[in-house]
Amino acid sequence: MKKTSDILGTYPSTVSRTIRTLEKHLKIKLLGKEEGRISLTQEGLQYGSFIEKKLEEIRRFEIALSSNILELDIIATEWIINNIVIPAIPQNIKQNQNIRMNFSSSTNINRMKYGKPTIFIGNMR
Repeated sequence: MKKTSDILGTYPSTVSRTIRTLEKHLKIKLLGKEEGRISLTQEGLQYGSFIEKKLEEIRRFEIALSSNILELDIIATEWIINNIVIPAIPQNIKQNQNIRMNFSSSTNINRMKYGKPTIFIGNMR
């Protein structure tokens, strides 16, 4: 308990009390003692594995939220992109870090990603 409390920056008694409270809530024993050593029970190992997976899901979700960028493909002829599209984009949109615009004069539709907004301009399609 001492090592754990040092890592968490709290007292060993706080760690013990928190674990006991969690064990009561879950109605399982997370820790056991063998030869004076504390170790995880089988249920504790299963619960730890379950929680680690859930924490990883939360981390991925938080990363996705924090890097929520609107990515937009605009496909047109080079002349239309340079002379109509780019000049028509307001300055505040150009400077917005949460919006990424990809301009392409390619007619290759295979570049498109599912769920990604794409605008076709002209009769290229």
